[in-house]
Amino acid sequence: MSNLYDAAYEFEDQIRQSAEFKALTKAYNQLKTDDEAFAEFKKLQKMQIEFGKKQVSGKVEQQDLDALTQEGKKASSYKALLELEEKEQTLAKIIDEVHGIMFKPVEELYTAKD
Repeated sequence: MSNLYDAAYEFEDQIRQSAEFKALTKAYNQLKTDDEAFAEFKKLQKMQIEFGKKQVSGKVEQQDLDALTQEGKKASSYKALLELEEKEQTLAKIIDEVHGIMFKPVEELYTAKD
């Protein structure tokens, strides 16, 4: 089992060294130089976390969705925030693809012809 954890920690290190993570870090640091955009980022981040908690508990109301949508539109007016989102999506795509590779043995097990 420790080999799996060793591989996971190695993957973490590879993420940190990747060009995609470095681009994300650069975009985040750039965002922090714009006080207004960074405040909007923090506000949106907090709203997303709260929304996620409500989703899990099944207590989402239309006004919650409307507020989050409105805040997302406001956030999209900041170039630095859009740049950060783009870089995050690029890294997330890679991580999703790696997740698919890691989960492949389970998928193959469940889809094998018996």
